[in-house]
Amino acid sequence: MMPPVNLCALNAPKEDMQESLFLCLTPGEVEVDRHFSVKTLFDAEKYREATLNLSAENLKKVVSLQDRFKEYLIPNETFESGDRNKVAIVFERINRAGTPLEIFELLTAWSWSDDFDLVEKFKSLQIRIAEHGYEDLCNDQDLQLRICAGVIHGKTTPSDIIGLKGEDIRQRFEEIERGIIGAIDFLKRELDVQQYKLLPFPGIMVPLSAFFATDKVEGHLYSDKQKQVITKWFWRALFTRRFSSDVNERQAADIIEFRRLKENESHDFRLPRAENQVSFMGNFSAGNANSKTLILLLNSQSPHSFVSGAKIDTSKILKKSSQHEYHHIFPRKHLERTDTAPSEINVLANICFLTRGDNNSIRDKSPNEYIKKFFNVNMERYITEALCPASFQDLEYAPFLKQRMEILSKKAHELMGDDLH
Repeated sequence: MMPPVNLCALNAPKEDMQESLFLCLTPGEVEVDRHFSVKTLFDAEKYREATLNLSAENLKKVVSLQDRFKEYLIPNETFESGDRNKVAIVFERINRAGTPLEIFELLTAWSWSDDFDLVEKFKSLQIRIAEHGYEDLCNDQDLQLRICAGVIHGKTTPSDIIGLKGEDIRQRFEEIERGIIGAIDFLKRELDVQQYKLLPFPGIMVPLSAFFATDKVEGHLYSDKQKQVITKWFWRALFTRRFSSDVNERQAADIIEFRRLKENESHDFRLPRAENQVSFMGNFSAGNANSKTLILLLNSQSPHSFVSGAKIDTSKILKKSSQHEYHHIFPRKHLERTDTAPSEINVLANICFLTRGDNNSIRDKSPNEYIKKFFNVNMERYITEALCPASFQDLEYAPFLKQRMEILSKKAHELMGDDLH
């Protein structure tokens, strides 16, 4: 219900008017000789009735108020152009004005037909993505649009996304869908990346989806040669932080290579250089890219908890993706007692997988203490799986960090297929 307007405030300063309008909302304080109900302005019969007993002065104010509503124009501009770049410019300017429009809404309008609704198609795609265990990808519509542009144009710049044609989207949507699902299945099956949120750089999905995009109902089947190349590319993309910058250019270059590999399994794929740019002395946080890379590196070894020997159920741990699932090899409280700088405690090189029970058993014990207490005949193998130095329990913390970083780096180069390490 519209509140009554204070007639005395119509010509008052703005700050006084705000106070008067507030006061007139108080129950029991509406006075017919001082207030006028705004809703009657739009009802001819009630308006006539409400103005019958008004003084000439107040009637003049009410008529002036009604004129303001009658003369107010709501802009309604029609813009017609076959030039999508011009449409994109208008779209951008509207966004700058604060209207929350999205590229997806433009594409929905451009691709709509009687038998194709992009919104409904994307809803169906989200269901399939969720069924394959990558629920969080459903919330990343920008990445999905990049994949569409990557499959159709081979490029992922904003202009390429804006330039998507409705006919192309309609004709190739099933191909795009198979590309996304094929990429997810490869990541889960071959690389054990069970959750989308564990991908250090989600942009990896774009070239991979372009490789798996196909019009074949059964999807694109890959050979062992192709699998080996894709695996090397994946690890190099992670450790070189390939998609942390210049993403559009690098995605376009990789899409070209993947298409050639798709046509010829013996294609001499131009892989990123095998360089490790991940600092294992950086702070560990389950949400940052370097930490996710470490998690996937450790997970590649199918580790056991070296205290109890329990098999680490990485599918559950990685699904939770909680910092509480990763533990310090040199416990935090133990290091605090030795006056170790806080910045050196929670570093990547001091993190491993342990079961929650094992971590609770260790508590604040030094490695030397808990290794002796929980020794088992397979501990040496479990320590190796955890990419830790042999007899690390006999090392001081600084030498341990140095040796473990060397082991982690060596394993990273092995996964990248660098024969020089």
